[in-house]
Amino acid sequence: MSTVLLPKANVTVTADSSPSGNSIAMRDSVGNLNGNIVTGSTLVTTGNLVLATSPKSASFTADNTASVWTCDCTAAAVAVTLPSAASSAGWMYVFIKTDSSSNHVTFSGVVGSTAITAQGGYLRAYSDGTSWYVN
Repeated sequence: MSTVLLPKANVTVTADSSPSGNSIAMRDSVGNLNGNIVTGSTLVTTGNLVLATSPKSASFTADNTASVWTCDCTAAAVAVTLPSAASSAGWMYVFIKTDSSSNHVTFSGVVGSTAITAQGGYLRAYSDGTSWYVN
């Protein structure tokens, strides 16, 4: 197991000791998992990048608990509210419609009218700290 101290982030990055050795845990000085953002770094992986995913079937406000949101509109449309761009600088979200119903996933907090209408349709949203940019 190897450990690297990242003083600016106030965390220690420790590679696991499992046989695969492919995970990294960021922990504070007492061993708690730490969610700080490490800036000025590049993430390079030769494996898969696994993002936190949250399934939703009712309207919600996106937050920092997930990066990918799967939206099931079978019972009703799902309205997504994006947080303020200023408080979300650097965040990228992906929203995916998982059902075949005629209900849509709609968005507020973005410029213009934006909706996902088809099963498997998706929308990516990125905040530069001033605005949300969507595809």
